[in-house]
Amino acid sequence: MPEFENILVIGGGLAGLSAAYWAAGQRQEGNVILLEKSSSLLPAFPPAHSRDIPVTSMGQEGMGCVRGGAAGDRLLSAWPGTTVCEWLLSTGLPVKSTDDGKLLIPDWPAFGTAFLALLQSRGVEVMTEYPLETISRRPGGGFRIWSREGIQLSGKSILLATGGEQNHGMKMARELGAEASASQPAFIRLRLASPKLAERMGVLQRTVHLHCEKTGLEATGEVMLSSRGLEGPGLSALSAQAGDVWKQLGWNVRLRIDWNPHLSGSTIRSELQSRSQSGGRRQIGTTPLFDLNSKQWATFLSLARIDPEDPWPRIKARRLQGLVQLLKGHLLFFKGMGLPAGERAWAGGVNLDGLDAQCQSMVCPGLYFAGEIIDLLGYPGGPHANLAWASAHVAGNAIGASVD
Repeated sequence: MPEFENILVIGGGLAGLSAAYWAAGQRQEGNVILLEKSSSLLPAFPPAHSRDIPVTSMGQEGMGCVRGGAAGDRLLSAWPGTTVCEWLLSTGLPVKSTDDGKLLIPDWPAFGTAFLALLQSRGVEVMTEYPLETISRRPGGGFRIWSREGIQLSGKSILLATGGEQNHGMKMARELGAEASASQPAFIRLRLASPKLAERMGVLQRTVHLHCEKTGLEATGEVMLSSRGLEGPGLSALSAQAGDVWKQLGWNVRLRIDWNPHLSGSTIRSELQSRSQSGGRRQIGTTPLFDLNSKQWATFLSLARIDPEDPWPRIKARRLQGLVQLLKGHLLFFKGMGLPAGERAWAGGVNLDGLDAQCQSMVCPGLYFAGEIIDLLGYPGGPHANLAWASAHVAGNAIGASVD
């Protein structure tokens, strides 16, 4: 088989590994070569001692695409999360199911080792420590690529799965004619404009309802407020929708936070009034309410201009109403952003409008894309990863079938 019949898959992350797997399954002859710039596969993922990370969800698949529109929904329909789960479990890769219908990878190095063996069983040639430097198109069709060390390989088709961060893969895609905007983190941590609140309160972690003052967008989910800022799945669900606007604003963001979304304002007010009527001379700061600890309760009292040492009956009604408003609609100001520890996900820049239904470039035949290099964005907790799996399945099968 001539060297120009090879399929070259660039990127050893989840999308690249999966695309190579599916491409090899379509091949009657010729090589599938997987290339990774690092010394090991899955370089962007944490070591074995890190926490479990959900890779897909068994829930409703068609509702998880934040950016990508109908094209993203088509990908999820072609390879939904339920099918990803079935496939991963059938391969024997080291994953485990949870009670809420998710698959977890508890040990990323072990997962990478097992995936390598799975690819080799399908005849995929895996080359690590191959940092892509240049791609050139041949006039008669096909491509040549060079590493930084000058190692040359050739192939009829190339699949780029180099991730969403700015990298040589994105640069090469532009040089080959693909339209690509700047990538950005899908999920972020917002930094408090004044960290004094978090310093007084300590770490506050709970399920909240978030409302963005600028966009009107809302989300409910678990967040953690600390001196590092606000982060967590709840904020990620909101930033997935509002991130473009926040970036334009220089990450100067105002969020109204309902710290007790499961309780109505009238319920909180009734509880406070009842305490005021029956509390006797007991100090209001003695017993924290609404699942807050002593420091957090004292901080909210202080923000409502209530002295924690005052007895319940002495607290004026307007002060109690101010406390209700804080607990149900606390306006916080943020300035700047960072990346949360457990949700490193990117929205890549390659525009879906320039790709066909098989994730192949419309201006450069034989060039395919999969994973976070594509300008796709899903919600955290499964749907975003599902888009990577789905694009890998679609593009991998297409590139494997196209060469024969």
